[in-house]
Amino acid sequence: ASFETLISNAPVVGYERSTAWQLIRGYYAAFFSVHALLRLHGVACTRITATTTTPLNREVQRLHPGSHSMAGGLYYLRSKSGGTEMYLTKFDSNAGGSHEALWALLTDYLRTATQKALLDTTAQVASATFATMIDKFNTVVKKHGGPMWFTQVRNRINYSHGYGSWFPHQGSTTDTARIASYLECWRKEPSESLIDHAADELTQFAQACSFLVSMCRVTINDVAHRSAANSPIRQSSARLAAAV
Repeated sequence: ASFETLISNAPVVGYERSTAWQLIRGYYAAFFSVHALLRLHGVACTRITATTTTPLNREVQRLHPGSHSMAGGLYYLRSKSGGTEMYLTKFDSNAGGSHEALWALLTDYLRTATQKALLDTTAQVASATFATMIDKFNTVVKKHGGPMWFTQVRNRINYSHGYGSWFPHQGSTTDTARIASYLECWRKEPSESLIDHAADELTQFAQACSFLVSMCRVTINDVAHRSAANSPIRQSSARLAAAV
């Protein structure tokens, strides 16, 4: 979903300041990428419905009468011990919806990924480069208030027609060609998609979204490289990742 969102992206001809839909698509590409990165590392943010909880509760009560029942809702899922254990934590509905729940996981994911990279003594140069890259990304995101910045910008564009991104483009700071060039960086290495600290907010937003999609793309390619020829990942997302 992440790769396809940007592959099918196209500026609106004749409306050089109509950047809203480009930016919204950039946001969703990043949103899907973070979902994918988390799941590849055994973490998920997902909604569990009554269709799932009802048979689970019935089975739990049969095996352990008097146990607490599981309610439907938004959950953090974490896989441990090679997938033999699954830990679920219900998300506080007062903290927002599915988008807020996802972005709340990004900081911890990047911290854990950086720590693991730095512990890899077989690739010290690559690990240091990765840590520096993540630090630069975090610096810009923190300047805008943290990972919730992503969904806040999306909401301002989508619901408040902010940034002059919709017609009549009052207060616009960028154009479709520039945004397209930033979003296209998802096809490059993440180190080439770093954010310009001196740029305007929408430029930084587009670059940050592209950086996350690039991270996802290189991760998918790495997993595909390590997997068997007939593996499911080679037959799905890796096909789009390889196409670019």
